[in-house]
Amino acid sequence: MTNYLCALRTSLALSLVTGKPFRAEHVRANRERPGLRQQHLTAVNAAAEIGQAEVEGAIVGTREFTFVPGKVTPGNYSFNIEQRVAPRSYYRRSCHR
Repeated sequence: MTNYLCALRTSLALSLVTGKPFRAEHVRANRERPGLRQQHLTAVNAAAEIGQAEVEGAIVGTREFTFVPGKVTPGNYSFNIEQRVAPRSYYRRSCHR
């Protein structure tokens, strides 16, 4: 099982850095509760705010959405991403394969 939040954060960051849009499909498709959860949506919205991005279809429970980055705006940002806490080694293992 992979850590979708880690993969999502990486995709968002790469999109902001390269300026290339992406479409996420089959989001968490094989999970008991598929689709974006609140912590994923918060990550998308945070990246959208930082990068003045256009986001289409990103709501809790959706299985697909589009992210089109704009201009990254420097600044101090703070976002509250609530998620179930797992052991640190789990995140290290799943994010750095």
